Amino acid sequence: MPEVVIVGAGPVGTATAIGLVERGVDVAVLERRRQPETGSRSIGIHPPALAVLERLGCAEAMIDAGVRIRRGEVRRRGRLLGELSFQTASPRHPYVLSLPQQATERILRARLDAVAPGALRTDWEATGVRRHGKTMRLETSRGPLDADWIVAADGPHSVLRDADGIAMRVRRYPDRYAMGDATDETGLGDAAVLYLEEAGVVESFPMPGGLRRWVVHRGADPAPLDAPGLAALVRQRTGVVLDPGSIAPTSTFGIRHVWTPTTVRGRLILAGDAAHEISPIGGQGMTLGWLDAAQLVPALADVIGGAGPAALSAYRLDAARRQRIAARQAHFNTVMGRPRRGIPLAARDLLVRTIARPAFERRLARAFTMAAPAAVR
Repeated sequence: MPEVVIVGAGPVGTATAIGLVERGVDVAVLERRRQPETGSRSIGIHPPALAVLERLGCAEAMIDAGVRIRRGEVRRRGRLLGELSFQTASPRHPYVLSLPQQATERILRARLDAVAPGALRTDWEATGVRRHGKTMRLETSRGPLDADWIVAADGPHSVLRDADGIAMRVRRYPDRYAMGDATDETGLGDAAVLYLEEAGVVESFPMPGGLRRWVVHRGADPAPLDAPGLAALVRQRTGVVLDPGSIAPTSTFGIRHVWTPTTVRGRLILAGDAAHEISPIGGQGMTLGWLDAAQLVPALADVIGGAGPAALSAYRLDAARRQRIAARQAHFNTVMGRPRRGIPLAARDLLVRTIARPAFERRLARAFTMAAPAAVR
C-alpha cells in the first residue's frame, strides 16, 4: 500500500510526487490519460516556480527548452505607453520562462521516472474516495486502492473534491477570450506585449519554436473563433498581420475565480487547480500550484514521519493566502483589459504611464513575475 496516492499527473501532481519521493515517501501517481495532452495550454513559468523546479532537478531542462521573457511592453494605437524590465524581479531568474505545458509535463514525467520508476500509473481514472478505517480508499476504474494519504491534483473539475463534498466558492466573470499560437514574424523578440486597445486587450507572448501566442478579449461573445477570425481581430486592433495558416487550432474560454478554505480534510489534500482556479490572464495558475507543492511536500513528509498536524494547518492557511494574492492580480489584469472609450480610456492610459515609471518598476516587476509576496518564504 503506498503512503501517498496522488491523483493527476499534471504539472502540480507530478512535481508533488517528485518532491515526496526525494524525501523517502512511497508514492503512486494515477493519471486517467494514456498519453500526455499535446496542446500548448499554460506557458508561463515564473521565477518562484523555477526556484521550486531547481530543487526538484527539472529547471535546467525547462530553461534550455523555453524562451526567456525579459521585458514587457504596453501599447495602444502603435504607441508605447509603458515598458517593464524583469531584470529586478529575481537575481537568479530575471525573466518569465515561456514553455508549452506539453513540454513541461514531459520533463517532469521524465524526472519522476528517474527517481521512482513505475510510480506513474496511466489509464487509471479515480471515481471516488472514502475513509477506510485509518486509511483512505480510492475508487478507480481498475478497482479500489488504499493509501495513508491522498492528494487530489486532478484539476478544476476535481472528481475527488466533489466526491468528498468539499464546497467551492465561485465568482464568474463575463469576459470571453480567443487564443491561438502563430508563427512569429513581429520582430518583438523576447518581449511580451499588451495592446490595451479601445475594443479590448490583445496579449502577445513569445514561445519556443519561433511561435507567438495571441490572446484577444472578445467582450462577452461565447461563439467559437477560427484562425482567420483571430487573425482579423489582431490586425484590426493592433495592425499586426498574422498568417492564418500558421495559427495552431484556436480556442475560446471564459474565466472565473474558484476557491475553497478546505484544502485539507482529514487525509485528503487538495492541490493546484483542485484547490483554487484563477483567471489565466497573467499566467499565474501553474506557478501558484507549484508553490502549493513546495510547501505541501515537506509538511506532508513531516506528518508521515511522525510530526503533528500543525504543518498541514500552515499549508492550508498559506495556500489560501497565496490564492487571494494571485486572484487580486488576476482581477486587476482582467479589468485593465476590458474595452474602454472616452474618459475611462484616457484614465487607463494615464495609469499605465504612471505605474511604468522607474520608481515603481521593481515593485511592478516582482508583482507580475510572482516574485513577491505570493512566493513560499
